[in-house]
Amino acid sequence: GGRPLVDIMAEGAGTSQTPVAVVRDVRILGALLQQFSIDQVLRSHVAKLQRTMLESLPAQLHGLSMVQDLRELSLKLVARMMDPRMLLAQARAARFLLGAFPCKWGTIVVVDAPASFGGLWRAAASFLPAEFAASVQFMYRPEAEERLERMFGQRVL
Repeated sequence: GGRPLVDIMAEGAGTSQTPVAVVRDVRILGALLQQFSIDQVLRSHVAKLQRTMLESLPAQLHGLSMVQDLRELSLKLVARMMDPRMLLAQARAARFLLGAFPCKWGTIVVVDAPASFGGLWRAAASFLPAEFAASVQFMYRPEAEERLERMFGQRVL
């Protein structure tokens, strides 16, 4: 019930652009973790991505793009996600999505990431496939809204 954590936007009208998986409000993750385990949340997320890949020819041909809006990210949620059990679950999901999962990735955009994410990203990127790591972009408001609309042919944020 309630708003979904991940909203899958169809490819831009009249274009061959890929569908975009958008996390618009990261606070929903905190609410989900009050009711469900991280494993349950991640399994649901992966299942939604899988359905998109199976149903969308543009996603199969060109990949699935993702936008994560971190504007509402709280220190409390960051601390919770840094718990070793949470990190292990996230690492397993990432390994599955990048290795075993039949998914091509398009552009990955992180909007309004805290400044401290720079060091964390540099460390994490060294463990990821180079092609995937190179597809990740960081953007900040207010420029992000216009840039994303140009990239994906529709309003994303």
